[in-house]
Amino acid sequence: MDGHLSVVGRTTTPSWGKPGATRFYGDPPWRHRVTTRASSILHCHGILASVANTKRSGNKKLKKQETKKLRNKISQHIIPPAFILLPIPFCHTLTSYLPYPTHLPPWCTRMRAARDINLSILLLRAGDVHPNPGPALRIAQFNILGFTPGRRLSLLHKAITHNLDVLLLQELHVTEDEASRLTLDGYKFFAVSRNARGGGVAVLVRDVFQSSLVSQSITSVVEQITACVKVGAHLCYFTSAYFPSGNRVGSATVHSLSQGAWTTHLIGLDSNCHHGRWDTYADANPGGSHIVDFCTDERYAILNTGDPTRRSLTVRKGRLSAPDVTLARGCTTQRWQSTPDPDSDHFLITFNFVIGDDVPLAHHVPKRSFYSWGKANWQEFSRLVAADCRTFPMRGNPHQQAKFLSRSIAKATAKAVPKGVVRVRHFWSADLEDAQSKCEALLNPIHGTTPAQRRAILVSTRERKKILDMHCKNEWGKACADMKTSNSATWRMLHNIMSTRPTPTNLVVEGGREIPLTSAANHLVSFFKTKATRHPRAKVPQTPPRPTGLLRALTRHE
Repeated sequence: MDGHLSVVGRTTTPSWGKPGATRFYGDPPWRHRVTTRASSILHCHGILASVANTKRSGNKKLKKQETKKLRNKISQHIIPPAFILLPIPFCHTLTSYLPYPTHLPPWCTRMRAARDINLSILLLRAGDVHPNPGPALRIAQFNILGFTPGRRLSLLHKAITHNLDVLLLQELHVTEDEASRLTLDGYKFFAVSRNARGGGVAVLVRDVFQSSLVSQSITSVVEQITACVKVGAHLCYFTSAYFPSGNRVGSATVHSLSQGAWTTHLIGLDSNCHHGRWDTYADANPGGSHIVDFCTDERYAILNTGDPTRRSLTVRKGRLSAPDVTLARGCTTQRWQSTPDPDSDHFLITFNFVIGDDVPLAHHVPKRSFYSWGKANWQEFSRLVAADCRTFPMRGNPHQQAKFLSRSIAKATAKAVPKGVVRVRHFWSADLEDAQSKCEALLNPIHGTTPAQRRAILVSTRERKKILDMHCKNEWGKACADMKTSNSATWRMLHNIMSTRPTPTNLVVEGGREIPLTSAANHLVSFFKTKATRHPRAKVPQTPPRPTGLLRALTRHE
């Protein structure tokens, strides 16, 4: 993203095409056009095509006359914006075309002081210029309906499949202590919950970003948590909130989700409120009106497109509704869509979150490399490759030679280049993929489902849940085979999963004697799948006493 600029220039329609066309016959594959009425809006990365072609065609040192002519063309705006995308070169490749002396300080000094200035001067002469907006993040909002081991594995599969950067979750169904110990490979987990049945919200941020917890609050009316994510030079705030059903939502409750200092803010809300602005399937209620007033007062935009975000899982009633609302301020969002998901009765909501106020010109934020190339020992790398190539198969066929060279490079890389980010282990079998495809095929017709179709959906989701639980059980069995009290990885795994429950080490090793693999797996699975529906120190409600007096028969008048 560094150094990219967007050039917007207006030129007449080319003679070899028609207005409104984006591709013409005979155009190279790298040529793209966006036409509006009688003018064209052109996007270009890097220097102009005319300048680049002249640079390639000539020698390294252009003659004084050619350089002078080129400078005059640039200054007089004769060279039009190009229809191609070029990689941005370094600053030293542009100095020979600028209308000032080319005797500059060393390259490193020029890069620090004059790189942005040189690029801006060159691009300003080609048309209207505005800075390229920041990167686009992939966001997901989901009411997970219980953070069980099976749904944790399914959530990791969704995060890898959709390349998610931030996840906003509601209804974790965990206790307060459990929420502080939840983890997901490759993500930072910020969660808060209450010691009661249901509830629990979380914000998951990919670990390549700098993120921190900003605020959290738990009341009987609202549960919310906000995390701050730094993307480049921008600070973005993400809030996951949940309004429990059965409570009356007031204006003060909705306004508590935002603060004036959060200029770039996104709210993923399971509101259990309805309004015609986003939900046409249910009657409006006062909570929905408060949300609309909040958006008007605080300048938030409602991203919902009118599609449903929840479907009742009962066979008799397949009622659709949209209790999930997405609010945004100070940013641009794209491709908001809700997709039925077999893990919950709520739909999975995904969209792009653009840092800035315009269409991004680059891909998503890249993931960290699995190797630290900046810390590599290249001398050792060259020595290892050269030593291994002494036994190069000179008489072998090209396939054998290429395979030998690839193996040599891989072995040298493993020894000379230190490891970077750890690869996320993703346990997803072919049976799970087949069950997932079957459920998605049944869930796709959202409108007009019959009771028979809803019954088939319930059967397929239960089969998928059973396969998912068995898959988690098998993976736990493999992990239990290496669990020992003297191994630090065992304690680290249990520490990340357990919270304040009693340590289950005695379920793995008892009196120095290891439990068989199947028994250990069954113990661990049954232990971790237990839902904490009530706090251990909570008072158990007493049954009302039965009347001890004599019962009389009711009269006809009564």
